[in-house]
Amino acid sequence: MPNIVVQQRISVQSAIASIAPTARARAPRPAVDGIEFRSERISSSLVIVYVRGDVDLSTMPALREHVRSQIAGNRKLVLDLSELDFIGTDGLAVLADLDARDGAAGWALVGGRAVNRLLRAADLSTRYRAFDSLDSALCSLRAIAG
Repeated sequence: MPNIVVQQRISVQSAIASIAPTARARAPRPAVDGIEFRSERISSSLVIVYVRGDVDLSTMPALREHVRSQIAGNRKLVLDLSELDFIGTDGLAVLADLDARDGAAGWALVGGRAVNRLLRAADLSTRYRAFDSLDSALCSLRAIAG
């Protein structure tokens, strides 16, 4: 799996550079059963949170807390949920928090099979646009900022 992340980082270099490049810093992964997250600070105003595993009633509070800690100081966020195996309706609370904070201007979502399925089932595909790639999500934030 780490090779995929490395390939994604390389492919997004031009998008990252245009947003406000600085040295990258990685936040430690919290240890929570059933879910893993990793954060990558791209600049002082942008962070990517990568999530793997399951988002359900038992893991959603930890994800919400981690996301909130990463966006402190009005950072923009790319929430990459493309590696999720499962996301229950409890995961919608995290998306609603982000939407209430900034609307579409402050965050972008990278979806995957589980996320897209939930958004379609909840009839929220138009409210929470899930991008197919990290590149697309980063470009959407750049377009909004520009």
